Amino acid sequence: MLNHVSRRVQLDLEHAKRVQNLANQSKTAISEHYLPLKDVFENSFENDITFCEQTQEAVKYIQDRFIKSLELRRDDHERQRRSLKNEWLRVTKQVKDTQQELQRARTLLGSRDDGYRKAQEISIRTECTGPAVGSELLRRRKELEKRRKNEEEALNKRDEAQNQVERLEVELERRQNHMEDTKVLISFFICLRVQVINFNIYMLII
Repeated sequence: MLNHVSRRVQLDLEHAKRVQNLANQSKTAISEHYLPLKDVFENSFENDITFCEQTQEAVKYIQDRFIKSLELRRDDHERQRRSLKNEWLRVTKQVKDTQQELQRARTLLGSRDDGYRKAQEISIRTECTGPAVGSELLRRRKELEKRRKNEEEALNKRDEAQNQVERLEVELERRQNHMEDTKVLISFFICLRVQVINFNIYMLII
């Protein structure tokens, strides 16, 4: 709408200036020689010049009263649109980043779970080894302690990975809820802005 009004006013202004120049040139030309109905032509040229001056005044009024006001509202609307867009991009990026982080955490949990099961199996095999005496018994005890320590470390790592997955699942749900709330707020704000714009245009027209 702003583009149409601006272009239309510009065309009217250009046309008025051309008609005014033509009327001034013609008025000068007929003043040099006697012509029949000279007064009629001069009066017609004067009317054209007056009309063009009134057109220029009307264009200036429209620019001040209507176009500049619309431009200010358009700029304000554009700023708010960019702000809403940036907010939506920020919220959706948070959700996407959390989803990717959760996927990596689940992969790590699977790896830690496998590591813990292997450590358990090795520890069980070590415990089930046949009887030993002397230095062999001492060596087996040390090996069993080492295996149990490895199993405990693997369990701790698995628990840490499990806690990380649970934390990210909670965080993802929170951010998805926030994204839905943001979507509702943005939709409401857009509807409100449309109503305000329509009202402002109506007030400008009347």
